[in-house]
Amino acid sequence: MKRPQSSRSGFTLIELLVVIAIIAVLIALLLPAVQAAREAARRSQCINNLKQMGLAANTYQSANQSYPLRNATNTLGNSAGAIAASSWGNFSGQAMMLPYLEQTAIFNACNFNLNPNPSFLPGGPMNSTALNAKIAAFLCPSDGQAITTGSGIRQNNYHGSMGTTTDPWFGGGATGIFAHTISYDVSAVTDGTSNTIMWSEAVVGNNNPRVNKRTSVGTTGTSSTNNMLNPVVAAGTTVALHANVQAGLTACNGIWAAAISSTTGTASNRGQFWGIGSPGYTFFNTVVTPNSSQYPWSSCRTDTNAGADFASFINANSNHSGGVNMAFCDGSVKFIKDSISPPTYWALGTKSGGEVVSADSY
Repeated sequence: MKRPQSSRSGFTLIELLVVIAIIAVLIALLLPAVQAAREAARRSQCINNLKQMGLAANTYQSANQSYPLRNATNTLGNSAGAIAASSWGNFSGQAMMLPYLEQTAIFNACNFNLNPNPSFLPGGPMNSTALNAKIAAFLCPSDGQAITTGSGIRQNNYHGSMGTTTDPWFGGGATGIFAHTISYDVSAVTDGTSNTIMWSEAVVGNNNPRVNKRTSVGTTGTSSTNNMLNPVVAAGTTVALHANVQAGLTACNGIWAAAISSTTGTASNRGQFWGIGSPGYTFFNTVVTPNSSQYPWSSCRTDTNAGADFASFINANSNHSGGVNMAFCDGSVKFIKDSISPPTYWALGTKSGGEVVSADSY
């Protein structure tokens, strides 16, 4: 008998295209969900980092009866290698908190008598091992551009609050928790620890190419009028920024508008070193609201230098949608929306301003 021939069937071209289209639609539906889940995990890690820093600062305060200094004056080392006093580029509050972040080995490698800045001798080379160490607690996983090795190092995403103070060199204190050469006890926080910002996140600097939130700018030498202990002044029944500071912000925007048209530039040093107590490296102020579209730059020095370090305006920002994570003095971490009103933000930045802040205002 003749064996029956087996019939073979397959996909037609149309059927194959339909299957591919269905798979593409499923991927398009699932990919945002996967990305959202990953961002949620990154945001959770960021919150955990800030909680660790808040706990470390409060443990430091309990042990030393004060929060850490923003930066101190050391007695040895300058750019020429000579013995001299220097308050520029010294160790940060983050460096002082290292034992309370389970980083005692790195803390012991720091020579706090010598300026750690790489350009200062002999402290720079002697402190290079500690200063260049990667510390996960200082890096937000949502940033994506942190660099922890090499000459372009950018290794700090968490900055301490100077409050509304715009004078980076003012030796008489600050409206926030961290001040130049001065430390505060918790008793100084008369506004309440749950109403006072201590730490915030910020993306690291990068001017190549120039983009929002990562670029630092410098104006034409107006720091003498822009730098104030507290630029928030009464305007009838409301509050506003002092006219000189507002003029400084406007000048920064003018420089920014010119700079953004350039596709290249010197790299911004925002967040360069966790171990150096310079505004812009490790500290910020609460003058410009988070992720501001009105003032889109990362920081602005109101002198002729465009570096982020010792800038007058240093903004909080993040890659999280809609706002930034901030740690308060009571150890809590709250998500501060981009839409927060400036007066509320200024009030949360000050430790003893006496403002009344409603819990539903941010």
